[in-house]
Amino acid sequence: TTLKRLVPRAAFILVAVLIIAAILLTLGQRERDTNPVASSYNPSGLHAFQELLGQNGIPSLVTRSNAPRLSKSDFVIAAYVQSDVDVSAIETNLKAFVQSGGRVLVLPFDNDFRARSKTAYQYPTQIVSNATGDTLKVHSSPLDYNNMLAFGGQVSGGGNFLSQDHNSVSYVPWSKSARNSNAPMLVIESRGEGILARAADGLFATNRFIDKEDNAQFALNVVRSMLPPEGRVVFTEAALGNGEEPTLASILGPWAVGAWNQFLVLCGLVVLTLGIRFGLPEVERRKQRGQRELIDAIADVYLRAKATSAALDSAYEDADRRIRRALKLPTHATVQQRDERLPESLAQKMQHLDKLRKPLVLTDSKGRQRVVNRLQPTEALDFLRKLEDELASFIPGSKNRIS
Repeated sequence: TTLKRLVPRAAFILVAVLIIAAILLTLGQRERDTNPVASSYNPSGLHAFQELLGQNGIPSLVTRSNAPRLSKSDFVIAAYVQSDVDVSAIETNLKAFVQSGGRVLVLPFDNDFRARSKTAYQYPTQIVSNATGDTLKVHSSPLDYNNMLAFGGQVSGGGNFLSQDHNSVSYVPWSKSARNSNAPMLVIESRGEGILARAADGLFATNRFIDKEDNAQFALNVVRSMLPPEGRVVFTEAALGNGEEPTLASILGPWAVGAWNQFLVLCGLVVLTLGIRFGLPEVERRKQRGQRELIDAIADVYLRAKATSAALDSAYEDADRRIRRALKLPTHATVQQRDERLPESLAQKMQHLDKLRKPLVLTDSKGRQRVVNRLQPTEALDFLRKLEDELASFIPGSKNRIS
Protein backbone atom coordinates (compact mmCIF):
# COMPACT_ATOMS: atom_id res chain seq x y z
CA THR A 1 0.00 0.00 0.00
CA THR A 2 2.86 2.41 0.76
CA LEU A 3 4.34 1.77 -2.68
CA LYS A 4 0.98 2.38 -4.33
CA ARG A 5 0.73 5.79 -2.63
CA LEU A 6 4.29 6.78 -3.56
CA VAL A 7 3.90 6.00 -7.29
CA PRO A 8 1.26 8.69 -8.03
CA ARG A 9 3.23 11.29 -6.05
CA ALA A 10 6.39 10.52 -7.97
CA ALA A 11 4.47 10.78 -11.25
CA PHE A 12 3.08 14.19 -10.31
CA ILE A 13 6.55 15.40 -9.31
CA LEU A 14 8.03 14.26 -12.64
CA VAL A 15 5.25 15.97 -14.59
CA ALA A 16 5.85 19.20 -12.65
CA VAL A 17 9.59 19.00 -13.40
CA LEU A 18 8.86 18.54 -17.11
CA ILE A 19 6.53 21.53 -17.15
CA ILE A 20 9.07 23.74 -15.38
CA ALA A 21 11.82 22.57 -17.73
CA ALA A 22 9.65 23.36 -20.77
CA ILE A 23 8.95 26.85 -19.44
CA LEU A 24 12.64 27.50 -18.77
CA LEU A 25 13.62 26.24 -22.21
CA THR A 26 11.02 28.49 -23.79
CA LEU A 27 12.23 31.53 -21.85
CA GLY A 28 15.85 30.68 -22.54
CA GLN A 29 15.51 30.46 -26.30
CA ARG A 30 17.58 32.88 -28.27
CA GLU A 31 15.71 35.87 -29.52
CA ARG A 32 15.83 36.32 -33.27
CA ASP A 33 13.64 39.35 -33.98
CA THR A 34 14.71 42.65 -32.47
CA ASN A 35 12.29 44.28 -30.04
CA PRO A 36 14.12 47.10 -28.19
CA VAL A 37 11.36 48.30 -25.85
CA ALA A 38 12.11 49.64 -22.38
CA SER A 39 9.66 47.27 -20.68
CA SER A 40 11.14 44.11 -22.24
CA TYR A 41 13.39 41.72 -20.28
CA ASN A 42 14.32 39.85 -23.47
CA PRO A 43 17.89 40.07 -24.83
CA SER A 44 17.01 42.83 -27.30
CA GLY A 45 15.03 44.88 -24.74
CA LEU A 46 16.17 48.10 -23.08
CA HIS A 47 14.84 47.51 -19.57
CA ALA A 48 18.33 47.08 -18.07
CA PHE A 49 19.31 50.41 -19.66
CA GLN A 50 16.31 52.10 -18.05
CA GLU A 51 17.18 50.58 -14.65
CA LEU A 52 20.78 51.77 -15.08
CA LEU A 53 19.52 55.33 -15.55
CA GLY A 54 17.39 55.06 -12.42
CA GLN A 55 20.33 53.76 -10.35
CA ASN A 56 22.32 56.82 -11.40
CA GLY A 57 19.58 59.27 -10.43
CA ILE A 58 18.28 59.94 -13.94
CA PRO A 59 14.46 59.82 -14.16
CA SER A 60 12.92 58.13 -17.17
CA LEU A 61 9.54 57.69 -18.79
CA VAL A 62 8.18 55.25 -21.40
CA THR A 63 5.48 56.40 -23.83
CA ARG A 64 3.81 54.78 -26.83
CA SER A 65 2.01 57.91 -27.98
CA ASN A 66 2.53 59.21 -31.51
CA ALA A 67 2.26 62.72 -30.07
CA PRO A 68 3.96 62.61 -26.64
CA ARG A 69 3.91 65.66 -24.40
CA LEU A 70 7.55 66.71 -24.25
CA SER A 71 9.27 69.66 -22.62
CA LYS A 72 12.59 71.23 -23.60
CA SER A 73 14.24 69.58 -20.59
CA ASP A 74 13.38 66.10 -21.92
CA PHE A 75 15.95 63.92 -23.68
CA VAL A 76 14.25 61.51 -26.08
CA ILE A 77 15.70 58.09 -26.92
CA ALA A 78 14.05 56.70 -30.05
CA ALA A 79 14.88 53.06 -30.74
CA TYR A 80 14.26 52.30 -34.43
CA VAL A 81 14.20 49.01 -36.35
CA GLN A 82 14.44 49.04 -40.12
CA SER A 83 11.07 47.71 -41.36
CA ASP A 84 8.03 48.60 -43.46
CA VAL A 85 6.04 49.86 -40.46
CA ASP A 86 4.72 53.41 -40.86
CA VAL A 87 6.31 55.65 -38.21
CA SER A 88 5.76 58.94 -39.99
CA ALA A 89 3.55 60.34 -37.21
CA ILE A 90 6.15 60.05 -34.43
CA GLU A 91 8.90 61.11 -36.83
CA THR A 92 7.06 64.34 -37.67
CA ASN A 93 6.49 65.13 -33.99
CA LEU A 94 10.13 64.44 -33.07
CA LYS A 95 11.34 66.69 -35.90
CA ALA A 96 9.17 69.50 -34.55
CA PHE A 97 10.46 68.79 -31.03
CA VAL A 98 14.09 69.11 -32.17
CA GLN A 99 13.39 72.28 -34.15
CA SER A 100 11.86 73.87 -31.05
CA GLY A 101 14.92 73.14 -28.89
CA GLY A 102 14.56 69.48 -27.88
CA ARG A 103 17.21 66.76 -27.89
CA VAL A 104 16.79 63.32 -29.48
CA LEU A 105 19.04 60.26 -29.67
CA VAL A 106 18.28 57.65 -32.35
CA LEU A 107 19.34 54.07 -31.61
CA PRO A 108 19.05 52.10 -34.86
CA PHE A 109 18.72 48.31 -34.91
CA ASP A 110 18.68 45.57 -37.52
CA ASN A 111 15.69 43.23 -37.54
CA ASP A 112 17.88 40.09 -37.21
CA PHE A 113 19.07 40.41 -33.62
CA ARG A 114 20.69 36.97 -33.48
CA ALA A 115 22.98 37.55 -36.48
CA ARG A 116 24.04 41.02 -35.29
CA SER A 117 24.68 39.75 -31.75
CA LYS A 118 26.93 36.99 -33.06
CA THR A 119 29.06 39.50 -35.00
CA ALA A 120 29.24 41.88 -32.04
CA TYR A 121 30.32 39.10 -29.67
CA GLN A 122 33.10 37.96 -31.94
CA TYR A 123 34.50 41.40 -32.71
CA PRO A 124 34.13 44.01 -29.91
CA THR A 125 34.63 47.52 -31.24
CA GLN A 126 37.10 50.01 -29.84
CA ILE A 127 35.82 53.60 -29.83
CA VAL A 128 37.79 56.78 -29.18
CA SER A 129 36.66 60.14 -27.81
CA ASN A 130 37.67 62.84 -30.28
CA ALA A 131 37.69 65.43 -27.47
CA THR A 132 39.78 63.66 -24.81
CA GLY A 133 41.30 60.68 -26.59
CA ASP A 134 39.79 58.22 -24.07
CA THR A 135 39.15 54.74 -25.43
CA LEU A 136 36.32 52.37 -24.65
CA LYS A 137 35.45 48.90 -25.87
CA VAL A 138 31.81 48.38 -26.81
CA HIS A 139 29.75 45.86 -28.76
CA SER A 140 28.65 47.12 -32.13
CA SER A 141 27.71 45.52 -35.43
CA PRO A 142 27.72 47.64 -38.61
CA LEU A 143 24.29 48.25 -40.10
CA ASP A 144 23.91 48.38 -43.87
CA TYR A 145 21.05 50.89 -43.87
CA ASN A 146 22.63 53.09 -41.15
CA ASN A 147 26.21 53.19 -42.42
CA MET A 148 27.65 56.64 -41.59
CA LEU A 149 30.83 58.16 -42.98
CA ALA A 150 32.61 61.35 -41.84
CA PHE A 151 34.69 63.49 -44.21
CA GLY A 152 35.97 66.98 -43.42
CA GLY A 153 33.43 67.71 -40.70
CA GLN A 154 30.48 66.47 -42.74
CA VAL A 155 28.63 63.19 -42.07
CA SER A 156 26.74 61.22 -44.71
CA GLY A 157 24.33 58.32 -44.33
CA GLY A 158 22.34 57.57 -41.24
CA GLY A 159 19.19 55.77 -42.43
CA ASN A 160 15.71 56.99 -43.25
CA PHE A 161 14.28 57.65 -39.79
CA LEU A 162 15.12 61.23 -38.75
CA SER A 163 17.70 61.27 -41.53
CA GLN A 164 20.74 63.54 -41.44
CA ASP A 165 20.49 67.05 -42.86
CA HIS A 166 23.66 67.55 -44.89
CA ASN A 167 23.33 71.33 -44.65
CA SER A 168 23.43 71.23 -40.85
CA VAL A 169 26.54 71.39 -38.70
CA SER A 170 27.58 67.91 -37.47
CA TYR A 171 30.02 66.81 -34.80
CA VAL A 172 31.46 63.35 -34.10
CA PRO A 173 32.25 62.97 -30.35
CA TRP A 174 33.08 59.24 -30.63
CA SER A 175 34.75 57.46 -33.54
CA LYS A 176 35.56 53.83 -34.18
CA SER A 177 39.11 52.41 -34.09
CA ALA A 178 41.03 55.70 -34.24
CA ARG A 179 40.69 59.33 -33.35
CA ASN A 180 38.84 61.40 -35.98
CA SER A 181 38.41 58.35 -38.22
CA ASN A 182 35.81 58.33 -40.96
CA ALA A 183 33.73 55.69 -39.09
CA PRO A 184 31.74 57.58 -36.42
CA MET A 185 30.16 55.75 -33.48
CA LEU A 186 28.06 58.76 -32.44
CA VAL A 187 27.08 61.77 -34.51
CA ILE A 188 25.56 64.98 -33.09
CA GLU A 189 23.79 67.35 -35.45
CA SER A 190 22.58 70.86 -34.69
CA ARG A 191 19.11 71.26 -36.16
CA GLY A 192 17.05 74.38 -35.53
CA GLU A 193 17.26 75.18 -31.83
CA GLY A 194 17.77 71.56 -30.78
CA ILE A 195 20.17 68.66 -31.15
CA LEU A 196 19.72 65.38 -33.02
CA ALA A 197 22.14 62.54 -32.17
CA ARG A 198 22.50 59.18 -33.85
CA ALA A 199 24.52 56.11 -32.87
CA ALA A 200 26.02 53.71 -35.38
CA ASP A 201 23.78 51.04 -33.82
CA GLY A 202 22.07 50.43 -30.48
CA LEU A 203 23.36 46.96 -29.53
CA PHE A 204 25.44 48.37 -26.66
CA ALA A 205 22.23 49.49 -24.84
CA THR A 206 20.36 46.18 -25.03
CA ASN A 207 19.88 43.77 -22.11
CA ARG A 208 22.31 41.30 -23.65
CA PHE A 209 25.25 43.72 -23.88
CA ILE A 210 24.69 46.52 -21.35
CA ASP A 211 26.67 44.73 -18.62
CA LYS A 212 29.59 43.69 -20.85
CA GLU A 213 32.82 45.55 -21.69
CA ASP A 214 32.29 49.35 -21.46
CA ASN A 215 28.77 49.42 -22.86
CA ALA A 216 27.15 50.77 -19.68
CA GLN A 217 29.83 53.45 -19.29
CA PHE A 218 29.40 54.57 -22.89
CA ALA A 219 25.60 54.66 -22.59
CA LEU A 220 25.75 56.78 -19.43
CA ASN A 221 28.34 59.06 -21.00
CA VAL A 222 26.08 59.75 -23.99
CA VAL A 223 23.00 60.40 -21.81
CA ARG A 224 24.81 62.67 -19.35
CA SER A 225 26.45 64.70 -22.12
CA MET A 226 23.10 65.43 -23.78
CA LEU A 227 20.63 65.49 -20.88
CA PRO A 228 19.53 69.05 -19.97
CA PRO A 229 19.76 70.12 -16.32
CA GLU A 230 17.02 68.54 -14.20
CA GLY A 231 15.79 66.74 -17.30
CA ARG A 232 14.42 63.27 -17.80
CA VAL A 233 14.87 60.54 -20.40
CA VAL A 234 11.81 59.65 -22.48
CA PHE A 235 11.70 56.36 -24.43
CA THR A 236 9.38 56.85 -27.41
CA GLU A 237 8.36 53.33 -28.41
CA ALA A 238 6.15 54.66 -31.22
CA ALA A 239 9.32 54.68 -33.36
CA LEU A 240 9.06 50.86 -33.34
CA GLY A 241 5.57 50.90 -34.80
CA ASN A 242 3.82 50.56 -31.44
CA GLY A 243 2.39 54.05 -31.62
CA GLU A 244 -0.95 54.97 -30.07
CA GLU A 245 -3.11 57.91 -31.02
CA PRO A 246 -3.42 60.42 -28.17
CA THR A 247 -6.57 60.18 -26.08
CA LEU A 248 -8.19 62.76 -23.84
CA ALA A 249 -6.59 61.20 -20.77
CA SER A 250 -3.11 61.14 -22.33
CA ILE A 251 -3.47 64.77 -23.40
CA LEU A 252 -4.29 65.80 -19.83
CA GLY A 253 -1.19 64.00 -18.57
CA PRO A 254 0.02 60.76 -16.94
CA TRP A 255 -2.06 61.49 -13.84
CA ALA A 256 -5.24 61.39 -15.94
CA VAL A 257 -4.23 58.08 -17.52
CA GLY A 258 -3.58 56.61 -14.08
CA ALA A 259 -6.87 57.96 -12.73
CA TRP A 260 -8.78 56.53 -15.70
CA ASN A 261 -7.14 53.11 -15.27
CA GLN A 262 -7.96 53.11 -11.56
CA PHE A 263 -11.57 54.04 -12.36
CA LEU A 264 -11.84 51.11 -14.78
CA VAL A 265 -10.38 48.75 -12.17
CA LEU A 266 -12.85 50.09 -9.59
CA CYS A 267 -15.78 49.50 -11.96
CA GLY A 268 -14.55 45.96 -12.57
CA LEU A 269 -14.30 45.29 -8.84
CA VAL A 270 -17.79 46.67 -8.25
CA VAL A 271 -19.26 44.43 -10.95
CA LEU A 272 -17.32 41.45 -9.63
CA THR A 273 -18.32 41.94 -6.00
CA LEU A 274 -21.97 42.53 -6.85
CA GLY A 275 -22.09 39.50 -9.10
CA ILE A 276 -20.61 37.04 -6.59
CA ARG A 277 -22.42 36.18 -3.36
CA PHE A 278 -20.36 36.68 -0.24
CA GLY A 279 -20.92 34.25 2.61
CA LEU A 280 -23.71 31.72 3.06
CA PRO A 281 -26.88 32.09 0.95
CA GLU A 282 -29.93 33.53 2.62
CA VAL A 283 -32.68 31.01 3.37
CA GLU A 284 -35.97 32.18 1.92
CA ARG A 285 -38.85 31.47 4.27
CA ARG A 286 -42.14 31.68 2.44
CA LYS A 287 -45.37 32.21 4.36
CA GLN A 288 -48.02 29.61 3.65
CA ARG A 289 -51.04 31.28 2.11
CA GLY A 290 -54.44 30.22 3.45
CA GLN A 291 -57.83 29.82 1.79
CA ARG A 292 -59.17 32.92 3.51
CA GLU A 293 -56.45 35.09 1.90
CA LEU A 294 -57.40 33.72 -1.50
CA ILE A 295 -61.03 34.63 -0.90
CA ASP A 296 -60.06 38.11 0.28
CA ALA A 297 -57.92 38.61 -2.80
CA ILE A 298 -60.75 37.58 -5.13
CA ALA A 299 -63.17 39.83 -3.22
CA ASP A 300 -60.75 42.74 -3.56
CA VAL A 301 -60.56 42.17 -7.32
CA TYR A 302 -64.38 42.20 -7.57
CA LEU A 303 -64.55 45.32 -5.41
CA ARG A 304 -62.03 47.29 -7.45
CA ALA A 305 -63.68 46.18 -10.69
CA LYS A 306 -67.14 47.12 -9.33
CA ALA A 307 -68.37 43.70 -10.53
CA THR A 308 -71.72 43.85 -8.72
CA SER A 309 -73.45 41.60 -11.24
CA ALA A 310 -70.74 38.94 -10.90
CA ALA A 311 -71.07 39.06 -7.10
CA LEU A 312 -74.85 38.72 -7.28
CA ASP A 313 -74.49 35.82 -9.69
CA SER A 314 -72.14 34.06 -7.30
CA ALA A 315 -74.53 34.69 -4.39
CA TYR A 316 -77.47 33.30 -6.39
CA GLU A 317 -75.60 30.10 -7.29
CA ASP A 318 -74.53 29.59 -3.67
CA ALA A 319 -78.06 30.17 -2.33
CA ASP A 320 -79.55 27.80 -4.92
CA ARG A 321 -77.03 25.10 -3.98
CA ARG A 322 -77.79 25.43 -0.25
CA ILE A 323 -81.56 25.31 -0.81
CA ARG A 324 -81.36 22.24 -3.02
CA ARG A 325 -79.14 20.52 -0.48
CA ALA A 326 -81.50 21.38 2.37
CA LEU A 327 -84.59 20.25 0.43
CA LYS A 328 -82.73 17.25 -1.00
CA LEU A 329 -83.82 18.13 -4.49
CA PRO A 330 -82.27 16.30 -7.45
CA THR A 331 -79.95 18.27 -9.71
CA HIS A 332 -82.42 18.10 -12.62
CA ALA A 333 -85.23 19.75 -10.63
CA THR A 334 -86.49 22.98 -12.18
CA VAL A 335 -86.59 26.42 -10.57
CA GLN A 336 -90.42 26.21 -10.35
CA GLN A 337 -90.17 22.93 -8.46
CA ARG A 338 -87.69 24.54 -6.09
CA ASP A 339 -89.80 27.67 -5.48
CA GLU A 340 -92.93 25.60 -4.78
CA ARG A 341 -91.30 24.23 -1.61
CA LEU A 342 -89.95 27.60 -0.40
CA PRO A 343 -91.67 30.24 1.69
CA GLU A 344 -93.24 32.96 -0.43
CA SER A 345 -90.87 35.72 0.73
CA LEU A 346 -87.73 33.59 0.09
CA ALA A 347 -89.06 32.49 -3.31
CA GLN A 348 -89.66 36.13 -4.29
CA LYS A 349 -86.16 37.14 -3.19
CA MET A 350 -84.61 34.31 -5.21
CA GLN A 351 -86.62 35.32 -8.30
CA HIS A 352 -85.69 38.97 -7.80
CA LEU A 353 -82.00 38.03 -7.33
CA ASP A 354 -82.13 36.03 -10.57
CA LYS A 355 -83.13 39.22 -12.41
CA LEU A 356 -80.67 41.50 -10.60
CA ARG A 357 -77.66 39.32 -11.38
CA LYS A 358 -78.10 39.95 -15.11
CA PRO A 359 -76.51 43.33 -16.07
CA LEU A 360 -78.22 45.82 -18.37
CA VAL A 361 -76.86 46.56 -21.85
CA LEU A 362 -77.57 50.20 -22.78
CA THR A 363 -77.22 51.66 -26.27
CA ASP A 364 -76.80 55.41 -26.83
CA SER A 365 -77.86 57.50 -29.82
CA LYS A 366 -74.66 56.69 -31.69
CA GLY A 367 -75.15 52.95 -31.34
CA ARG A 368 -72.45 52.48 -28.71
CA GLN A 369 -73.20 49.91 -26.03
CA ARG A 370 -72.18 49.79 -22.41
CA VAL A 371 -72.85 47.32 -19.60
CA VAL A 372 -74.46 48.70 -16.41
CA ASN A 373 -75.11 46.91 -13.13
CA ARG A 374 -78.73 46.91 -11.94
CA LEU A 375 -77.72 47.72 -8.33
CA GLN A 376 -75.06 49.83 -6.68
CA PRO A 377 -72.59 47.95 -4.44
CA THR A 378 -74.22 49.23 -1.22
CA GLU A 379 -77.70 48.30 -2.48
CA ALA A 380 -76.51 44.85 -3.48
CA LEU A 381 -74.95 44.32 -0.05
CA ASP A 382 -78.19 45.27 1.73
CA PHE A 383 -80.17 42.93 -0.48
CA LEU A 384 -77.82 39.99 0.16
CA ARG A 385 -77.96 40.55 3.89
CA LYS A 386 -81.73 40.29 3.79
CA LEU A 387 -81.48 37.15 1.68
CA GLU A 388 -79.04 35.69 4.17
CA ASP A 389 -81.50 36.28 6.98
CA GLU A 390 -84.23 34.47 5.03
CA LEU A 391 -81.89 31.55 4.34
CA ALA A 392 -80.81 31.39 7.99
CA SER A 393 -84.42 31.12 9.15
CA PHE A 394 -85.24 28.52 6.47
CA ILE A 395 -82.03 26.49 6.90
CA PRO A 396 -81.08 26.99 10.57
CA GLY A 397 -78.57 24.16 10.65
CA SER A 398 -76.38 25.50 7.84
CA LYS A 399 -73.11 27.20 8.77
CA ASN A 400 -72.39 28.58 5.28
CA ARG A 401 -72.44 32.33 4.86
CA ILE A 402 -72.80 34.17 1.60
CA SER A 403 -70.69 37.11 2.82
